[in-house]
Amino acid sequence: GWADGGSDCARTTSNNSPEGNAAIRLRDNSGTKSAMTSPTLDLSSYNEVEIQFSFRASSMENNEDFWLRFYDGNSWQTISTYSSGSDFQNGQVYTTSVTLSNTAYNLTSNTQFRFQCDASANNDQVYIDAVIVTGTSSSSFRTEDFAARSVDKSATKGQIGIVTYPNPATSYVHLDLSEYGEEIYKVEIYDISGKKHITEKKVFNTGITTIDVTNLHPGMYLMRFMDSSMELQTRKITIVR
Repeated sequence: GWADGGSDCARTTSNNSPEGNAAIRLRDNSGTKSAMTSPTLDLSSYNEVEIQFSFRASSMENNEDFWLRFYDGNSWQTISTYSSGSDFQNGQVYTTSVTLSNTAYNLTSNTQFRFQCDASANNDQVYIDAVIVTGTSSSSFRTEDFAARSVDKSATKGQIGIVTYPNPATSYVHLDLSEYGEEIYKVEIYDISGKKHITEKKVFNTGITTIDVTNLHPGMYLMRFMDSSMELQTRKITIVR
């Protein structure tokens, strides 16, 4: 459902694809012709929306850049800029994310996202892949999935105090509750379609504990935690082999 902007945007299959297959190639600085735009998304029911994606650049000169843009139903605004030489190097794969809260952005029923190149020539190219848009509220989650997987790099103590590591994980995920201050009574792990794979019902104290994820297939998952007040919190993890 993503819209090809024109002559400087295309879905291509090449070794430049971050996941090794198809990706969206953007080049030059032809405005919307150098852009790929999402379908209209109803984000009005969410407190936060996170967009995650992978990218690889080719032949981008220093300070040439591309943008992530957001449409709130009335106007487009650039919410993140990625510049060659400072934010990325050619030929390397990067995975990043941007979070929008409903206190800072107008999350409406007709929002859209757009990736737009702002380079200088046709051979200045960036390849976008594995775009995942996730809306979260206080008690639920929903995922719009475009192209495959991503890596969560947030998990900051200042957010809710539950730290998960390593991320990506291979066999085990450690939970550090030392900054949370409460015991956790249940941990569940879901895939991005909402299917539950793991349930751990026991008391997790305020130290560090470990969850076995050796039976999970590679991909992105959501870990949900319930504390004594029955409040739910969510973390994203990626399993790799």
